[in-house]
Amino acid sequence: MIAKCIALTILLTATGSVSYGAGQEKPEVVAVHGVLMDKACSAKALKDTDPYAAASKHTRTCALMGPCAGSGFGVVTEAGKFIKLDAKGDEQAKALLEESSKKDQMTVSVDGIMNGEILEVKSIKEN
Repeated sequence: MIAKCIALTILLTATGSVSYGAGQEKPEVVAVHGVLMDKACSAKALKDTDPYAAASKHTRTCALMGPCAGSGFGVVTEAGKFIKLDAKGDEQAKALLEESSKKDQMTVSVDGIMNGEILEVKSIKEN
């Protein structure tokens, strides 16, 4: 039994991780730039002929309202796509909104790892 544990320890040390199997690449950190917006209001902005411009007009006050903030946050990119943030990112986004003095045009840069359609946030900063 001890020999098996030692062999497993050596194997894990040699591969560097247990999260990624053979043939899987380690996820790459991506940078997403755009307008920080709550998910509830993003649907309306995404229907606009210029989603990025519509998102830029969305107010910080609205994003912090109960139902809006409760829906979670994401970034509307210049390409008009909504990138949803993970739970950690939602917390960071809300804190950023609360601390900001901007009324609207909440442009941000977010670094993280894409996990399907969700961005696992490593850092978020206001531009």
